[in-house]
Amino acid sequence: MPKIVLVGFPGAGKTKIGKRLARRLNLPFYDTDFLFEQKYQLSIPDFFQKYGENVFRICENAVLNEALALPDAVIATGGGTPCYFDAMEKINEVAVSIYIQLAPASLCTRLLNSHKVRPLTHGKNPAQMLEYVRETLISRENFYCQAKLIVKGEDLTLDSLISKLKIS
Repeated sequence: MPKIVLVGFPGAGKTKIGKRLARRLNLPFYDTDFLFEQKYQLSIPDFFQKYGENVFRICENAVLNEALALPDAVIATGGGTPCYFDAMEKINEVAVSIYIQLAPASLCTRLLNSHKVRPLTHGKNPAQMLEYVRETLISRENFYCQAKLIVKGEDLTLDSLISKLKIS
């Protein structure tokens, strides 16, 4: 069983579908955001506030590299993780990468209804959120689309994802 790495915008459902996929495939599940918070003993919003985005991205990349060195697993990345340094190249070298793609309006709705504090979207009203999602997605989509498999996230089911992976 190969390593599987889920990429996509914040709110795409990488952690939720990743946990379910790992259970079904009898693989361990890792979320790079969780691993980051464990390693640095700070929440991502607090780390962002204390050290800024540049230091965060460097440390986040180190956490990704550590996760990619683990035995076969399902790994959910942070939304920006694949977009910095040579992250997508490294992911594709060692794993089956899957981009969970959603329309900006769907992402906006999910982010506005999320209970998770996200440093780059915190405090935005619906119009600001939609603008942020549209603009940020334009720059990130080039990285996400390097994934080996692209799936639509709005109606994604575990069974359809597994059939696309061609594993039983």
